[in-house]
Amino acid sequence: MTFLELQEAYLDFFTESATKSNVVDREMKRYLNESMQYYARMIRRRYSAFFVNEQNFSEVSDQRDYSLPDRFVECKWLRRISGGGATEDDWVLMEPVRGTEYELDRFRFRYRGGHGMPIAYEIRGTSKLSLYPTPTADRTAALKMRFSYSPANMVADADEPFQRVAGPAVSGNDLFEEFHDLIWRRAVFFGSLKEEAGVWIGALKRELLDDERELMKSLRKINTHKPRTVHRPPLTEDLAYGPWRVP
Repeated sequence: MTFLELQEAYLDFFTESATKSNVVDREMKRYLNESMQYYARMIRRRYSAFFVNEQNFSEVSDQRDYSLPDRFVECKWLRRISGGGATEDDWVLMEPVRGTEYELDRFRFRYRGGHGMPIAYEIRGTSKLSLYPTPTADRTAALKMRFSYSPANMVADADEPFQRVAGPAVSGNDLFEEFHDLIWRRAVFFGSLKEEAGVWIGALKRELLDDERELMKSLRKINTHKPRTVHRPPLTEDLAYGPWRVP
């Protein structure tokens, strides 16, 4: 369904129902986008195969910080695929820097002037990637990141749900057409709360919950991606363990 079709379904419900009082549709688009994002979060949290993408990063000499992809949510892994003997097929897994804020501050202070081939990284919020130590050479497409993302909000009438970039559905994106009906129905639920359509609220909620459970079960069957569990010692302050290769 396009954004226009979702809006029409939303309005048709109120027109055909007993609740024909002043339906405020100026918030309809917000309700629809909030409903889409709700289902995207639900799917992303439970099934790792959906709403993921990969992007290459080039290292720039003396540059520690890099911009994360648009609509970034979480880094699944970061690999070295060029430099230090690494290739696309024989990659090196970069170590994430984690710890308390005090430990992170100590780590940053220790490597504030350090230069070399990066073997660790830190994700700062949803906008910045920091490499440790700071690169000493330019390397094109040296790193590859797998990450989860949130879909773009629908704006134009032709936009479709769950797209990474707002617009019509494109190949390679998760379409989740089965959830399109749920999007406008959840939006109707919020609209009904605002319009105080009490006669509908209970039934709408029960139907939504039942259908959500059924659709989530169907996704379980096609969630084929299995994250690998890699056992390694924690990253030490002096990076004594170095990069870890994963067969």
